[in-house]
Amino acid sequence: MVEISSAVTILEGKSNAQITVRDHGRGVPEEALSLIFKPFYKIADGDERHAGAGLGLAISEAAIRLHKGAITARNADGGGLIIAIVLPIDSPAAS
Repeated sequence: MVEISSAVTILEGKSNAQITVRDHGRGVPEEALSLIFKPFYKIADGDERHAGAGLGLAISEAAIRLHKGAITARNADGGGLIIAIVLPIDSPAAS
């Protein structure tokens, strides 16, 4: 099961869109959390049937950074992984 939620938050006086994606799988080893956004990094789990190229999160991180946002990962209490994305909401320019 995957849960997706969104909210508008205020951080340092600026509006941001926050998107949170949570799964209820095994999570990620703590030592790998800082590595999963690196290109071609894959967690060896012995299940090569579902192995990707290790590019999805790296591409996501690069695109979000280009939009002046941030993406983080952490393990959820009770199992699973939480990915949090924060993107700035630009206010319309005053005319």
